[in-house]
Amino acid sequence: MTGRNRASSPNIRCRQYLREQTRLHRLRKQVDCPQFTSNSAFEFTVDTECLLSNISETVVSRHFTIKRSISPQRKEAKMAKVAPRFPAVDVHTHLRNDGVKVALDIMDSVGLKVMVNITAGTTTFFKEGLKAFGGRNRRRFAACVMLDFKGLDAKNWAARQADGLEAAVKAGAAGLKEVKRLGLDIRLEDGRLLAIDDPRMDVIWERCGQLGVPFWIHVSDPLAFHKPLHLTNERVVELQVHPDWYFNKPGLPSKYQILNALNRVIKRHPKTKFICVHFGGLPEDPVTVSHWLDEMPNMYIDLAARFVEMGRHHPEMMRNFFIRHQDRILYGTDTGVSADRVMLGVSMPADGEFFGRADFKKAFLLPHFEATYRYLETDDYFITAPSPVQGTWPLHGISLPDRVLRKVYAENALRIIPALAKTDAAKARRRRR
Repeated sequence: MTGRNRASSPNIRCRQYLREQTRLHRLRKQVDCPQFTSNSAFEFTVDTECLLSNISETVVSRHFTIKRSISPQRKEAKMAKVAPRFPAVDVHTHLRNDGVKVALDIMDSVGLKVMVNITAGTTTFFKEGLKAFGGRNRRRFAACVMLDFKGLDAKNWAARQADGLEAAVKAGAAGLKEVKRLGLDIRLEDGRLLAIDDPRMDVIWERCGQLGVPFWIHVSDPLAFHKPLHLTNERVVELQVHPDWYFNKPGLPSKYQILNALNRVIKRHPKTKFICVHFGGLPEDPVTVSHWLDEMPNMYIDLAARFVEMGRHHPEMMRNFFIRHQDRILYGTDTGVSADRVMLGVSMPADGEFFGRADFKKAFLLPHFEATYRYLETDDYFITAPSPVQGTWPLHGISLPDRVLRKVYAENALRIIPALAKTDAAKARRRRR
């Protein structure tokens, strides 16, 4: 076996991964960060202050070589920018109304033409959010609204949501977004969970198709969030920061039950375009996601906050996946922005602290976006994970052809999201033609 084949063999990679996980567990002990204390099989508590120290000073600094001697008050030195090979649209961001200026600066620094804010308001209250990202900002932003579950048990609730969506679209909304509440959080008056495939919701999904706008849908989370919680769970640190993301609890459906319910909805509404965020909810199993895309032509996926999971699969397999489904994949990052903090793929307690650093762009922002570009554009091995708390293993680039990159970065989004027609991304495409 040659040196290269030996280094890339599954057994060697598995041992490397296990060694890295062992190292991180030792690091937690070195900083005296206590293990989580279990009150029951499904609940735990954590020393947040200690965990914050662990993440910001140990794990993150190991990956970005941060020097604490740099003063946050010092003016940031002028530095190079990063950019994708072709104009890009980030179809998955969470922007506060007060974060427009910061978001524009980020886009200019990382080469994004447009950001789609998928949480700009609700079907009931959307005017303020659409105003913040409309007007003169419309060239760089699009905005979506979410469902308003107040009065859920009323007979006309779904019809009101559909009418509210239509009013929002007429006011400039790009589509509808729903976070991971369906099947996991929202309950009816009798205590039952509201499932994604509940028949009362059909009028809403049908209205999306009639209006010609896509529906961004987030159901379930990484497999680790649905597995037992102990130190062998590879996302244990992330779950300590976000205990509400742990779904292996009595009374909750399994991950696959929720995904199957979503697939039934997609098949029931073939004229509605569904953007299944986070790699369709199953980045751990791209083969299954590929079957879904073959079976359901109105299903699309985005890549937001799942580069870590994608990067652990064999690069040739992932390259073939992207080429096969090149018309159905959208670039996204799950970036969150407000006036005083930036979330890069996953929210952490230290987000505000990191954003206040003088070297924020150099140490955090640029490496994060550059890793996503390198994964898609190059065949580099050992690309540092964009969000180390989600996984510390390296990514292996998939070196997509230019025609595929153009589609993933922008052309697919421009084709299925009508609200992007007047943005800078659309102008860039027209100039190229």
